[in-house]
Amino acid sequence: MKLNPAKCVSGMASGKFLSFIIHQRGIDVNPEKIRAIIDMKPPQIVKEVQCLVGRLVTIGRFISLASDRSYPILWALKQNKSFSWGLECYQAF
Repeated sequence: MKLNPAKCVSGMASGKFLSFIIHQRGIDVNPEKIRAIIDMKPPQIVKEVQCLVGRLVTIGRFISLASDRSYPILWALKQNKSFSWGLECYQAF
């Protein structure tokens, strides 16, 4: 493996890397990614639900009981014939 010295930074207290913030204490999710999910409107079409699920998967390791909380959303996405964003999905959102 070769490292490019122009792209390497050493001695930093923290830094952003692949949607995460890495620092001495460990890894945290980037607050900008959380804000993007909070600011989202409830999905209306399948593509928007897929986008939401992708974002939730990215930060899922930082959310307690993420799979239980996102189950209604995943179930709505799993329904091939008819997509319906019901009350359970809205509450999970």
